[in-house]
Amino acid sequence: MALEITVKGTVDTSTPGKYKITYSVTDPMGKKASKVITVTVQNNKTEPELKGIGDKVIGAEVTVNKEFALSGVEAYCSGLKIKKKAIKVSIKKVNEAQYYITYRASIGNGPEATENATYYVDSEAPVFSGITDYTADIGQIPSTDELLYQVKVSDNYTSSKNIDINVILTENLDGSYLVTYEATDEVGNKTVEQACIYY
Repeated sequence: MALEITVKGTVDTSTPGKYKITYSVTDPMGKKASKVITVTVQNNKTEPELKGIGDKVIGAEVTVNKEFALSGVEAYCSGLKIKKKAIKVSIKKVNEAQYYITYRASIGNGPEATENATYYVDSEAPVFSGITDYTADIGQIPSTDELLYQVKVSDNYTSSKNIDINVILTENLDGSYLVTYEATDEVGNKTVEQACIYY
């Protein structure tokens, strides 16, 4: 005999209080029975744990608001994930290049967890050094490795090993070549410099 069981009501484990849950069962003959229980969520005595919080380097186009600050952030209490509404965020704009973020999480009147993070706004593009015009033998087109010899790139936040350099060759009408060097840091700031290959 198949029975149809339904459950009505929800329990918010992040908010202390009493929650009513109704269980109903209906048999194939249409007869019904129901049972109401009360679930009590007590004030928590364990401090929540905040995860995913850390200093960040962001691009100048990023809007720093609560939604962005909570991206990737989670809170747990006694091993159970709690709702994001239990996480309070305070955003302080220190200056045009820095934000100070404070995160707080608690359940009811329980102990509060606090974490801080600093967001650094990176609006500076990488800087090249060592780019010069190149003289080659007639008919020779230097390889990318040759064109990058002694070329270096630096950045205020991104490590040089994490910056990809793109080299583009464009032939000019006089047979020389225009060499375009491009470098982009981790938040998207881009720099472009050019040199020529002469014969």
